[in-house]
Amino acid sequence: MKTTLKICAVAVALAPVAMPSVAQTSRQDAATRQQVRQEVVDLAAVGYYPIDWVHYPESVLAAKQRLDAQRAAQGQQAQPRNP
Repeated sequence: MKTTLKICAVAVALAPVAMPSVAQTSRQDAATRQQVRQEVVDLAAVGYYPIDWVHYPESVLAAKQRLDAQRAAQGQQAQPRNP
């Protein structure tokens, strides 16, 4: 019982040290709220319907391909995707 209590105490003591490194994201490649909204508007313009959750991964990927093709045809640079 004492061993379990010691392990928990160490875990609680080390949690604040470990958490910031996990929670931090790079601000350089993070999209702003305005960029995300514009991306949704652009995807909707090429036929993406966000309510269609049944076909979610396939439908959004297909819409991104159509949007990239449309931007390439217009001479615009395709927006980078986050993995």
